[in-house]
Amino acid sequence: MRHIISNYINDLHTLFNQTKVTDIERKELDLADALIKAAETVIKTGSIGKKLIFIGNGGSAAVASHKALDYWFTGKIRGISFSDYANLTCVSNDFGYQNVFAKQIENFADKGDILFAISSSGNSENIVLAIEEARQRGCLIFTFSGFKETNRLRGLGDLNFYIPVQHFNKVESLHLLLCDCILEIILEYRNKFSVNNEHIKEKNNSNQLNNPTFNNINLNSYFLNNNRPVFAKNILVALDRDDTLIYDDDGYFGKSDNWREKIRFYNGAVQAIKILNNFAQVIVNTNQIGVARGFYGPERVKEINQFLDTLLKKEGAWVDGWYFSPYVERSWAEKNSLDLNTPWVLDGFPKTRKPQIGMLELAAANFGKNLSFFEKIFVIGDSLDDLNMALNAGGIGIFFNNGKNNHLISQVRSLELGNPAKIFCVDNLVSAAEIIKS
Repeated sequence: MRHIISNYINDLHTLFNQTKVTDIERKELDLADALIKAAETVIKTGSIGKKLIFIGNGGSAAVASHKALDYWFTGKIRGISFSDYANLTCVSNDFGYQNVFAKQIENFADKGDILFAISSSGNSENIVLAIEEARQRGCLIFTFSGFKETNRLRGLGDLNFYIPVQHFNKVESLHLLLCDCILEIILEYRNKFSVNNEHIKEKNNSNQLNNPTFNNINLNSYFLNNNRPVFAKNILVALDRDDTLIYDDDGYFGKSDNWREKIRFYNGAVQAIKILNNFAQVIVNTNQIGVARGFYGPERVKEINQFLDTLLKKEGAWVDGWYFSPYVERSWAEKNSLDLNTPWVLDGFPKTRKPQIGMLELAAANFGKNLSFFEKIFVIGDSLDDLNMALNAGGIGIFFNNGKNNHLISQVRSLELGNPAKIFCVDNLVSAAEIIKS
């Protein structure tokens, strides 16, 4: 009898590796690539508040219910199974069993949801009709099938996982394993790229107006816009300056004395700020290590900020505070042969330099608040420092793909996968403002 056990396990192992995957155009995909793609899609779907819908008949219904629970409870992504007996009997009685899932999808599915359609044979009429309804609703579709290679489901999904065997138990077991594998990838991404938030607890319990964080910080390194009443809005948006708000073709904007002639706002920058003004406090914060390098002084940075502020106000766009950090740590200064006797070189990593959250804390203090006052904090910028600043503040980072930073996309993608609903990527600032507005 032992050979039955070993043969069964060996068959599952072999069949798992023989799983065939195709996309909506029937192009064959590598299994590992397809599983990773499925995981990425699920993460992105969950990050924008959409849900996962699982359907199946018989043993596949059990798989659907099991995985809906796992993706919700363990994966922290909303999952639902349409196998409740009251719904099944109600819809079957009124509309026929062939419509038992399609009718529920018609009433509950939203554009952008993902449908996990599970059928051992791949030919269940109610599953096929459900897929057709989901497609009309704008859902993404993953199919899981077996038996004949020509089954109907294999050509209907955005990703189609097919087990090449005519054996119910093996097909259902492997469908369960495939769904498990996708979930494991999601959990691994989160574990690998999660952020240590220990210091966030500390700052939530402190009074930023008297915080020792600022003992070595020159408070003249910021400029607060006092020309617009600052209301107690509980959303804070921090916008990077160089290569986000304005083009920086010199590497260190302000090196040239004719910097006024070089100012160019990115398309949509002014409109984005005007959108944000309706519901958020808007600040600009920027690392300016060009000061520590000796390219220009802090007065030049403040002069640029004030000039930009004037230009924006003429367009009806208001920035509530302008902040910059000219500081660098001593080890970095030594490595880059900087003058160590300037006030811009500190012994430790500067508290106001991104990805640290000092500039955000300064902004909150100048609004008469602690950073914990803000229900939502958003940081928009073109670097990983901007994204990590957002994560370190317990907020949301929006990566501005300005065309110069394509080399960072893979790292941004990793952060996005590891921090669902915390990292977004846009190629214009109006899109960023709309994400925040939504």
